[in-house]
Amino acid sequence: MQLNINLNLYLIGCPKEILRLIKKASDSALLQGENFNVNITASNKPDKDMRGFAIILYGDKYDSSISEYIDDTEFLLLEHDYDISLIKSGVSDIISDCSNVERLYGAVINLIRRAYLRRRFELRDNMSKTYYDMSDNMLWTKDLKDLHMDINHFLIDLVGKPVEKIEGKHEIEIYDLDPNDPGCGESDNYVRTNGLSSSFFETMPDKSGAKHHFAVVKSPWFDNQGRIVGTIGIGKDVTELMNQQSRFNTFINSLDYIIVITDCDNNIIQVNRAFADVTDDAAVSAKSFNSILNEYFTPVLGGTDRDFSRYDEEKQSERYWHLSTFSLRDFWDEHTGNIYILEDVTTQKEQSRQLMKMMRTDSLTGTNNKAGMYDNFNRLDKNSKSSFFLISLDNFRYIGNFYGHETADKFLVDIAHLIVNILPECDVTRYSENEFFVQIPGNLYEGQVRKRARDLVERISAISGYPDDIIQKCPVYIGVLYDAELSEYIDTIIKKCEVAMLRAKKSNTNRYFVSYGS
Repeated sequence: MQLNINLNLYLIGCPKEILRLIKKASDSALLQGENFNVNITASNKPDKDMRGFAIILYGDKYDSSISEYIDDTEFLLLEHDYDISLIKSGVSDIISDCSNVERLYGAVINLIRRAYLRRRFELRDNMSKTYYDMSDNMLWTKDLKDLHMDINHFLIDLVGKPVEKIEGKHEIEIYDLDPNDPGCGESDNYVRTNGLSSSFFETMPDKSGAKHHFAVVKSPWFDNQGRIVGTIGIGKDVTELMNQQSRFNTFINSLDYIIVITDCDNNIIQVNRAFADVTDDAAVSAKSFNSILNEYFTPVLGGTDRDFSRYDEEKQSERYWHLSTFSLRDFWDEHTGNIYILEDVTTQKEQSRQLMKMMRTDSLTGTNNKAGMYDNFNRLDKNSKSSFFLISLDNFRYIGNFYGHETADKFLVDIAHLIVNILPECDVTRYSENEFFVQIPGNLYEGQVRKRARDLVERISAISGYPDDIIQKCPVYIGVLYDAELSEYIDTIIKKCEVAMLRAKKSNTNRYFVSYGS
């Protein structure tokens, strides 16, 4: 990373001829690829604003008042008595005789370069410290012996110890671990051995002993020659996230619904216990949800694209499922995946089927009511033909008036069962109090239809278990419509059957009459 460095060079008490030489030397101090500027300022005495840069003092301008700058400021003393103690204390150089121009020229360049390198190091070091201090993550460096070098506030707060009890210490001592605890040594060694950045999950205790889980990235720490001198680490405390994940897993595993979570490409990243039970714990992670759905579930014929079924081997029955889809979005409302919920609707479907059956079924006889009749007729192929019976029990109220309604109801139920038994392939409807409407399949010849009508009349007329006067006073008549076009309205078909039934009642020979649909 290149830093644009402004370097201030202060000249204290320097004669003009030396000023010119220093300016010339500063112009040649910059090397190719470096990016810094040298601003030269001449002054009579140093002050605290000059601290941290480079200062050239001429003659006796150096005194004890500025010696405290020595740790972070570069000094060059000109026309000054050579004193080895000053060199040891940090003064860059001392030139006692400025008449040696080349010596002076080299000393100035060396001063500027030392100041530049110091300044660059300080800026980078302060930047690193600032990043350490402002980061919400735990940051650290370790040497080759796994001793902590640099740390930030996160680690200090976590273990509740001062810096001096952390820096230069091994994690066993820092976290008060058992001496046999491997700690993070394996991962550190792995990074140093392979020389590559790697990710890990690690657990460490805080000052109270509570465990914290970290998502950690560690990188080898290189010097300028490419030698590994340690490791650099950054750890994100994911304890709460893992706790939330654990609570979430507990929640979705407690549901009877099947839960499947996918990424943006619809590949499965998580399922719940209910789904695992269905798939017998098969490995489904990273597989396409659609492929898994088609593998374990079957679309329901006649249902929507959200309705599926699956045969339950344990219960030996078909189970039905309804699929709901929800978009998974992040904090910025960007789509990150999907949540699929499969709800077992077998009970609801059965209840719905029973309810529909009740709504379409006559409660007394168990045959269709008018709603069921219209429903079934609408499902027929309107390009085909069928035959129809309208069966009437004449003078039916006589039974109720003389024998009671219970007998009348029983008689009606027995007649309905008789019709169903004689015509098992037909759709039977209780059309009114004493009438039944029957749809006969269209693949029968006229003779077959007539035979069924005859059988009905004979069997109903010979029904047992009732007084003879009931059979005599409540005769059965059948209006037959043969080979009718199903493109006609059903009400029209019924009227034609009614006409045929009236003809049967007027007939002295048969109790059924056949009319033709075309």
